[in-house]
Amino acid sequence: MSLENQSHLSQKYIKNSSINRLSKKAGIKTLSHDSYPIIHAILSNKIQEISEVVKSVNAEHGTKIIMPKDFQKAIEILGINMTIDRN
Repeated sequence: MSLENQSHLSQKYIKNSSINRLSKKAGIKTLSHDSYPIIHAILSNKIQEISEVVKSVNAEHGTKIIMPKDFQKAIEILGINMTIDRN
């Protein structure tokens, strides 16, 4: 799949200005214009990967509604270290 196809989902819902704000929060001063398609492709791939695991975890619980605990378990299964910023 091409970089453009991979990043389509992310580009539709996550604007470059949002990525820019998140990158600044992470300590990145500036991003080149060419960085955004790469970041969108990474986000799109991760969203798809996490979604597949979340659906599997949810199916084990026998419910149709995805709950926060489903995401937490999926993140744990994927070995992603995540802290939630409540600010």
